[in-house]
Amino acid sequence: LREMGADGGTIPRRDELVRLKKKEGKRDPSIKHDARWKFCSLSAQRLHEPILACELGQLFQKEELMKALLAVKEGSIDRPDVMNHIKRLRDVHVLNLTRSPDYDEDDMRKTQYMCPITNVPMNGVHRFVYPVNCGCVVSEKAIREIPTKTCLVCNAPLSQEDLVVLNPPQEEMKEMLLNLKARREARKANKKMKKKEKKAKRENSTMETTTTTTT
Repeated sequence: LREMGADGGTIPRRDELVRLKKKEGKRDPSIKHDARWKFCSLSAQRLHEPILACELGQLFQKEELMKALLAVKEGSIDRPDVMNHIKRLRDVHVLNLTRSPDYDEDDMRKTQYMCPITNVPMNGVHRFVYPVNCGCVVSEKAIREIPTKTCLVCNAPLSQEDLVVLNPPQEEMKEMLLNLKARREARKANKKMKKKEKKAKRENSTMETTTTTTT
């Protein structure tokens, strides 16, 4: 039972005050999530093109990331945690984004980009992905509904291993980091193989020339 106050009103119990305080202090998580799609992961400035994405799905303003990379190289700043996996500009990709026709720069509620296939807004409600070899951004829904071996936007070759989820939930970060390492190892191995092929081709060409001259 509640106690009566001097004015005849009721005095709320301590447990009710605690619940009320928790309710007032609770923030809408969707606000923070939405901000990840509108602001640079490094500088927290509003995103505008060209926009870059790393292979962990974080979004960056190109100019801000270039400044930070140079500052780290010069030793004027420590490498920010958000850039631990980014050593050079090659480690990020320029995104090919589709602008929403009703976007209003003065209205923060409006979504700047959308999927060019399904038209769903890129605001955190729907999952979006991009292939590392072309950077064309589409919704994951589009990839599911239209199975394809080429990019739905530019027709570049596409494989599931090349797809990166933009702004993934924290619980997916470990898997994405493993995928990032696997892609880097594959690229390194491919580069090494191409060097060997180029060297073998050059040696064969030299041998053929020598044989022709001798003959």
